[in-house]
Formats: sequence, C-alpha cells, structure tokens
Amino acid sequence: MHHLTLRVAWHDNRWNGTICRAPSLNGFCLDLPRIRETRNDAAEDADAGTPWAELDAPRLPPCISEGGGFMSEHEWIRTFNHPYRDMTKAQATHGCLKTMHIKVPSFASFAVPFKWMLLENQDDIEEAQPSPLPIDDKSPFNSAWVFGRHRQEALIDLFFNRLTPARSLVFFYTKSGHPIGDSINRLIVGVGRILTVSPTKFYDTTGDHTYPMWDRIIRHSIRPDGNDGLLLPYHEYLEPTGDPDEDARRQQLLTEIAVAVDPAHINDFSYASELTTPDVALASLVRCLEAVRLVKSHGIASGPWDQREDWLNEQIAASWADRGAFPGLGSALEALGMRLGTALSLELLSSGALKSDDDPWPLVDAIFRGQQPPPQRAYNADLAAVRATWANMSDDRRNLLKLLSRFGLTAAQARRWFDPTKRAEATQTSIADGDILENPYRIAETDLGEITDPAVSIEVIDRGVMPDSTIAARHPLAAPTAVGSANDPRRVRAAFVDVLRTAALSGDTLLSVIEAQKRVEELPLAKPLVIPADWVNGNEASLAGVVETLNILVDTNAEKYVPAFQLSEYKQCEQRLEKVLAARARAPLASLGADWATLLTAAIAASGGKIDEANDQHVTARAEQVEALERITTRKLSALVGRAGTGKTSVLGALLRCEPLVRGGILLLAPTGKARVRLSNAAGGEAMTIAQFLYRLDRYDGARQRSLLTGKKVYAQERTVVIDECSMLTENDLLAVLNALDMAHVQRVILVGDPNQLPPIGAGRPFADFVAYLEA
Repeated sequence: MHHLTLRVAWHDNRWNGTICRAPSLNGFCLDLPRIRETRNDAAEDADAGTPWAELDAPRLPPCISEGGGFMSEHEWIRTFNHPYRDMTKAQATHGCLKTMHIKVPSFASFAVPFKWMLLENQDDIEEAQPSPLPIDDKSPFNSAWVFGRHRQEALIDLFFNRLTPARSLVFFYTKSGHPIGDSINRLIVGVGRILTVSPTKFYDTTGDHTYPMWDRIIRHSIRPDGNDGLLLPYHEYLEPTGDPDEDARRQQLLTEIAVAVDPAHINDFSYASELTTPDVALASLVRCLEAVRLVKSHGIASGPWDQREDWLNEQIAASWADRGAFPGLGSALEALGMRLGTALSLELLSSGALKSDDDPWPLVDAIFRGQQPPPQRAYNADLAAVRATWANMSDDRRNLLKLLSRFGLTAAQARRWFDPTKRAEATQTSIADGDILENPYRIAETDLGEITDPAVSIEVIDRGVMPDSTIAARHPLAAPTAVGSANDPRRVRAAFVDVLRTAALSGDTLLSVIEAQKRVEELPLAKPLVIPADWVNGNEASLAGVVETLNILVDTNAEKYVPAFQLSEYKQCEQRLEKVLAARARAPLASLGADWATLLTAAIAASGGKIDEANDQHVTARAEQVEALERITTRKLSALVGRAGTGKTSVLGALLRCEPLVRGGILLLAPTGKARVRLSNAAGGEAMTIAQFLYRLDRYDGARQRSLLTGKKVYAQERTVVIDECSMLTENDLLAVLNALDMAHVQRVILVGDPNQLPPIGAGRPFADFVAYLEA
C-alpha cells in the first residue's frame, strides 16, 4: 500500500478553483518559482474571485500547475504545450506535438512524479527494480530530465501503479509559503482518499510518434462540508472578525492546529508529488487527529468535525493494518546488502505470499537458505550475494536487523544503523549493537542524519516499539527490547531529548522541567505520554549522561530556583567554552605601541572615506576606535562589539595595517560565505568560512554540515585570529574553532559582531553571553 503527497500553492480562498480574492496581497504562493516568475498581479486583481471555469487559458493563474484549485467544485480546462515543442534542437522529436486541452473534473488535481524523472535519480531507481527499465534516449540538448518516451512511460506507470484508488490517501501540503509561521517548512492542509487516477495521456501529434504527458489527474474525496477527508480550517482562523483582540487570539490558536510534517519525512513531502508509506501516513494522520480535536475545542470552525474525527480514526486503524509490525523489511534487507530488498518485500506482499500482519522473517529466512523460491528468478543473484552473510551472522546481528525492520526507516537510515562504521559517523557517541537492542530509542536520541536523509525521529521508533495493540499482541518484542509501559524510562528520556533538541534549534539549551514536561505531552507519539509530577525526582539515574537536571536561579533577591533540563552534550560544551573564554579574557598582553590613529585614518581613506578634523563627531569616533583597538589587542581574548555603521570595518582595516600583527599573521574567519566575502573586502585580506577552516583540519562533517569538537590536526600558523559576525555562531561552532587552534601558539582571538543581531540557527548564543560576561 502506498499513499500520495501533493504540493499546493497557498490560496486565500480555500483552493476553491477561483482567482484569489486579493491576488496581489497573497505573497505566500510566490514561494514557488513557477508562480513567482509568471504571476501577473494586475491581471489577477482584475479577475479576483472569478471561477477558473469562466476564464480562457491566457487569464488562468500560474497556480493551476501548483494545485491551486484542488477544491474546485466546477470542471475547468487546462491547456498544455510540451515545453520542448518550440525548441530548435528538439524539433525532430517534439516539434510535431500539438496543444492539449484537458478537462479537469471537480475536486481534482494533477500529480507529476518529478523526482522519478530526474536523470540524477535513475541509477537508484534502476537498481531497485527486478527487471530493467527501457533505455533512455540521449537528449539533443543539456537537460536534467529523462528524455526517451518509453522510459518516461515506464517511470510514470511505475509511480502511479503503486496507488490503490479508494484506499490510498492523498496528503495536500504547502512548503514554507503559508501564513502560519516561518518555522513550518511543510504544512499539511488537507487529507482525503484517492478516488481515481487518470490513465496516462499522450500528446496529439502531426507526426508518427508522440510522448506521454507526465501529469495525471487525481480525484479525491475531500468536500467542503463532507466527512470523507478534510481540509484543516486555517482560513477560518485567519478570517478577520473586526475585533483585534479576537483576531490575535485566533492567530495564536491557529499555531496549535497547524499540522507540520515530521522532519524525518521531509523527503516524502518534496518534489511536488511523491509516494509515501503507511508508516508516514500514520504519523501524519495522528497529527491531523490532534488538530481536529483542538478545532472542536476551539469552536471557531463549523463543520462535521465529530464525523471527521471518526474518519481519521478509521484511516489510522487502516494504516496500522497496512503498516504491520515490520514496515522497514525492505530497507533492512538493503542494509544487509540485498540490492533488491525493497522490491522483494513489495512483491511478496503484492503476490499474497506475505500478508501485512505476518512476521516476514520465517519466509525471508527460507528464501535466503534456498528452502523457498523467490517470486521471480531476477532475485537469484541478489540472494546468492547475501546468503552466506545471513547464514553466518551472529544472533545479535540478526536480531538487530529484525529490530530495524520494525521501524519505518529509509534504506539509508537502515544502512546507517546496521553498519557500525556508518553508525559511528552519524552519531556523537559510541553506540554498540547491544545498546540498540537494550534501548532502541537510542537511535532517535543520537542519530544526526545526513543532508539528503533526515535523522530518525522518536515518532518513527515509537511506532515500532509501541504499535497498535493488535500488532503488539501478535508480534511482541522480546526482552531486553520490549517496552511494557508508556512511561518506560527509556521512552520518557527519549521524549525529553527530542523536545530539548527542538528547543536548541531556536537557540535555547535549557528548558524548565515544567515546560519540558508540557512539550513532551504534546508530542504526537503512538501512545500519549503523561509524566507524573514526581517522575524526575525518582528517575534521575535513567537520565544520567544524557539529560542533566539543573537548578537555575531566577530571582536573586528571593533566592528562587527553578529546576531545568539540559542535554549533557550542551552542558559539557558550555563548561569547556566558559573555561577557555574566561581564562583568555582575563589574560593581558603587552601593548603593541601602534599609532592606531594613523592606521585608522589610512584604513578609512582606503575605503573611500575621510576624517574631517574640524568635525567633533569624526574626531570623537576616531578616539573611541583608537581606544577599542588598544583594548582588543591587549587581551588574549576580546570582543569588538557594535551595530552596522559603527566603524567595525575601519577598526578591522587598521588591525590589518598594524605591522607587528601582520608579521605574526592574521587569520580571518566568518560563519557564512557572504560574511566571508564581506570580511575579505572590508579588511583587504583573504578570509575563510569557519566550515572551510575546520574542513581543512578534518574537523568538519560535510555530510551533515556540522562542526566537530575533536580532531587530530591542530592549527598553529597565524598568531592573531579574527572571527566576524560572531552572533551567528552556535556554541559548537565557536568551541570547534577554539579546539582546532593551538592556543599556546595563538596570541590573541578577537570576536567581532553585534550581539543583538543575526542569532545563530542552533544551540546557544555564545557571543551574546560572552559580551554580557565582559560587561558584567
């Protein structure tokens, strides 16, 4: 069973098949390039509110190609011209293709399998098939897409044939272009059943050949007042009431009902249209169910919400049945080394050899050992390649593979967690096979993911460890893996880790215990997690080494303390930073004896400026800058602080003109590429990004774009280090740089920035904290 995700552009009137009510005021849909590049505000404003069915092709909005009318009650017509038809180099192949006028039925949208058509993905798609796909034709021009008709047709069929009308669901979502908030980059706006999938259409032609249209029409079951699917009532909450206080209240409640996609499933909600699994559908349905319950309690949106809640519960039950106890079987087989693992698992299910609620491993074991034939001979070579591995595998390794198959992992995630070497690269701590078998939640606690493959979330693990009661009874987990209680300490700790990591992304490395418990209880887990008030006091041992319990002073006069949580890794990072920063900030250096006023004047002149000696403001500013230069060069660690336009650039220019500093060398670092270029231009010297600097020392993980706190190489060249835009640095970034420097060799480190601007995307605000320390 597969389901479908469909991206739509934000529409200000519920995607009802009309021009927006206020088109030029809808900036959210401009998040999508096809709309941003072609929208005509004046023309759309003139047609505001007009049904698409009443407009001819030139007056239709660009969102017709981005699902902007998937809730249209009326049939309308969309015109297609093949994008290659008028290209000179494609005349022999596509010049004969005619314009197509396609009738779009009510409550329907187009799905296009873009990811499946990209050339860069063809090797992966081909390797996952038991039978070869048609060979692609060479494009007569540079193109990122599959060109040959027969291969296109095969890929389209491969994609859409995995959907089951009347049973498969379709999830409509927007990317970041919506009015709910910047923190949600995938927002589910509706879910319903797929009623029909149109057959592949081919372009009419004046020649003897044609090409398939990639777009296929998906009719769905969602209706404005129906209960066979639903739209989330975001628009009702956004509708002005005439009462500013009520509008503000509704805006706050809107954030509560917003259904964000689990970050672990971002890839399934990408490329405009994509297939997804029952496990991902289950995660999304659970989030929709919680939203619907809140909608009912808020009493803002009218509609048959009781029946919609019932519908969601029915779909959740069906998804549990389709998911079974082993949704990651195919990925686990690929982790074992079987290239066609996913194809084999799908074929075993589709042929009826396996049912979704079966334990697949006895059959898989029989196939591996040659006691049972595979569904087709195409699997024989693959099976031969892994047969000896399987037969000679230790019990712990085999049990780990079976455990991983209980989670809805991607193939990359399964490989990452089955292969000890890949596992070590994807975690910050050592995790042995036995650790996972004793506590599978360690996967969610420690997985760092990759750029193209997100980290495994607690929800994914939780659905495998605590599935639906029927599945749990039929396929119980054995000790020591089994989790018998919803409040098992392993589960509770993993939930606390999850909310603390989420808080860290916003810069907060601490959460009060009360706030952390509240956030844990809001997690969309397989079974609700309600933590008793005294749980923390009785379970500190189970948190040790992963989550720290601290008492934070919040009122010095009353000596009032609040208990708080912090991830152990952040506490250790903060302690190391505090030790290094405080020690160097207290360490004085002898004055360089530089004529800072002259150097400043030269730096300002080089940048096209001039100091007016008759202008008191100019003279005062230079005096302050001279004082700043003397201060920052007479401490082993210092901060140059100021808003934009306060002269930091001139001060840096003077530093790079100071002969003693230049002789010792000055290393210029910045957190981003733009900041690096800006620093290089301003200082008249070559700068590096922090990632470049650390990467050269083997202290940067390019696969996950993160700074590493350890490494064998230490940098000992320039004696002065200047780091610009320090407000953008996380605690890990700053500590990684300091750890990479030979601090016995480096004389001075100068941190530059404005603590009130550009906070980091990640844990902590070390620069702002350091400036506050100096001011105190």
